[in-house]
Amino acid sequence: MKQDATRNAAYVVDCEDYVHVVEFNLFESGDSGNVIAYGGSNYVVIGMCTFQEEEADIDGIQYTTLQTFQHGVRSMA
Repeated sequence: MKQDATRNAAYVVDCEDYVHVVEFNLFESGDSGNVIAYGGSNYVVIGMCTFQEEEADIDGIQYTTLQTFQHGVRSMA
């Protein structure tokens, strides 16, 4: 993932392009972990992440991509 040098990320997940928006699910999913969605120029990725603060046996972050949705060009409206 390409990062802005003026910001410091606590955790980084690899992706293929720039990320324009990131959203976390604020509700319990029933599983260990948090649902996350991030979007780029022509895709949206849904994933599950668990942080070391939530599970003692995880070092940093555990991330799994659940689904990737491709769409047309990002609208500038």
